[in-house]
Amino acid sequence: MVAVCVGNELHEIGMRMVADFFEMDGWDTFFIGSNLPVSEIIKELKLNSVDLLAISLTTAMQLDDVQQII
Repeated sequence: MVAVCVGNELHEIGMRMVADFFEMDGWDTFFIGSNLPVSEIIKELKLNSVDLLAISLTTAMQLDDVQQII
């Protein structure tokens, strides 16, 4: 599982908690943080075998970044 906060998102505690819960359940998790460009997120996805991508956003203004990742 890869967990990321999209765009200029700086509120990463919630997504960190989600990644921690998955890890406690036995998943291999990669929390790659916040405030990353889409290109870096995609690069990370290509480097790891990913079964699940968790994306956190706070405002509707970040939906374009989510669409680019998907």
